[in-house]
Amino acid sequence: MYSLEQQGEALLEALVNRLKKELQSESSNIERPPEEVSSVVPKPTPLPHHEALGYLENNHKASPISYPPKPSVPEVQTLAESEPPDAILQSSPQSLPAWKLQLGFLLVLFSALVVSFQNVVISVIFNKSPIFGLFELGGFIFPSVGNSLLLLWLRMLVVVPIMAILTTVLYPGMWKDIKQFAQSKDWLLFLNVLGSGFFLFLSQVLIYLALATISPGVAITIFFIYPIVTVLLAWVLFSDRPSLLRGLVIFSVLAGFVLLTFPTNRADDLSELGVSAAAGSGITFAFYVILAQSCAKKLNPIPLSWINFVMLLAFSGLSLAGPLPQSWDFNIAPTLWPYLFISSLVLGCTTFVSYLLDNISIKMISAHRASMLGATVPVLTALLAWAIVQKALQVQQLFGMLLVSLGVAILSFERWHRPSQTTQPAVRKLK
Repeated sequence: MYSLEQQGEALLEALVNRLKKELQSESSNIERPPEEVSSVVPKPTPLPHHEALGYLENNHKASPISYPPKPSVPEVQTLAESEPPDAILQSSPQSLPAWKLQLGFLLVLFSALVVSFQNVVISVIFNKSPIFGLFELGGFIFPSVGNSLLLLWLRMLVVVPIMAILTTVLYPGMWKDIKQFAQSKDWLLFLNVLGSGFFLFLSQVLIYLALATISPGVAITIFFIYPIVTVLLAWVLFSDRPSLLRGLVIFSVLAGFVLLTFPTNRADDLSELGVSAAAGSGITFAFYVILAQSCAKKLNPIPLSWINFVMLLAFSGLSLAGPLPQSWDFNIAPTLWPYLFISSLVLGCTTFVSYLLDNISIKMISAHRASMLGATVPVLTALLAWAIVQKALQVQQLFGMLLVSLGVAILSFERWHRPSQTTQPAVRKLK
């Protein structure tokens, strides 16, 4: 019995030692540094900048930035719960059913139509115009920087609460991400988010001023020089040297710009202020695109877009509260305030509709196809301006508009096919 007791104690001691070793082995696996974890769980490769930019080219407003961010190691475990994989794991054109492609294209075109209608509404707010040749409406505020700030602020008063509800539905983890972003103490990310919001604010104020002083079709077409500025910025910042095709696109867009701004025999067609404001809006929007892409590597695009809306509201409100030059000041007749509030509500609702349609269509047909159809915004804006407020373009301006739209569409098509081979390994890893 004594020997059996010793054998039992020896077996028990051996079992305890074995359990200790297994526990130590498991704890060492849990406490493995991030670089070892990343070797076990493959990280999805972030999309290159020229592919990510496709998500921003659907329209000119504060658009949903739906390109995927670069997840950190803790996010790899919950990757299936987030929104970006829907954008990364886009099906190939062969695997998409025909009805899905048709519905996605239809939604993109309808979104572009809503954006174009929004541009015409902004022009009517600043200018009294004949509506369908039946009656006159508009001219509620005078074209000025202060009135542009006021209109943007009123629009954001409607957009921010509506988008808070919509983005929460689209991405339930939005408020958690915003809290983590606020507590991250990542000062470079803070500066990038602040910079993207500021450039978007400048772009919006300038495009409002352009729509107030020149024809909507001309203003939006000039604004669409921003992809060219984005290509040049990508060359400088990301060493993405433009190809021969992109060089031809740049030439096409610049030729269209010259045709649009060439003096005509109609004195009310163009103004230096309107042309400069539209071009400035496109340039500042290109800076916004680059900074927003940098932010989206660390912050989910949906919370980032809502933060941008909040910053638009804050920047416009602070600008109105501060001292403005006399020529920039806003002055509204008391009897016109109800019309201005209704107009702001219309702008807010159209922003909501276009945002929702963009998110749905991007998930259905990918951002690159959507961005190609987004190049139709100048054409649709010109058609609606002609139909609603009887503002027709001259022949040379029509050719210029077609050159710009065609160039932007070709650039989007080239971006769609160019990165397809480089991003395929990342897609296979996620699968």
